[in-house]
Amino acid sequence: MLRDLGGTGSLRRSIKLDQAPVTIKQFLRGEIDLDTELSRRFANAPLLTSIGRAPEDTQPASRATATMISQDQAATLTFDIYADQDLLEATFTLNHMLALRFYLPEIGKYDKRRWLDLMRREGGVAFLWTSQRWDEDYLIFVIRPHFVRMYAFSPHRFEASVRLGHHVAGLLINWLEMRWF
Repeated sequence: MLRDLGGTGSLRRSIKLDQAPVTIKQFLRGEIDLDTELSRRFANAPLLTSIGRAPEDTQPASRATATMISQDQAATLTFDIYADQDLLEATFTLNHMLALRFYLPEIGKYDKRRWLDLMRREGGVAFLWTSQRWDEDYLIFVIRPHFVRMYAFSPHRFEASVRLGHHVAGLLINWLEMRWF
């Protein structure tokens, strides 16, 4: 993870760990279990059990969308990819009333590939972020035995969380890989 913090190639820059959020600093120093700490904050995060993707095929599209929905349809998570702008947005919606949008522009190819590889493991933590790291919006995924926890953070002082069934997470990962590469 420390290698990932520095970026690669032309994006390599010094990341100051003292600027990281307190929870991330504690995790990097080995003081806390990040999954335990975050799951306390979002103990009853909704479980998203179905996914729809448009377009689902490999046809090029300037905008592609994946929507994951809870069984009671009270919670949704939408991933929008704007290929012409190299932009990913993740929008958490609760009861068709409140939405939080997280904006991840220009995620480098290294960070995309690294995240996909980490997400295909049996367990662990995977960060999806731009080269700006915690200076911009970022996502943390924790792969667990029965589901994947997804957390989104913004430096604008808002956060969100959901749980994804492994089947849904797998379909999302495959769809993102197809759209990104």
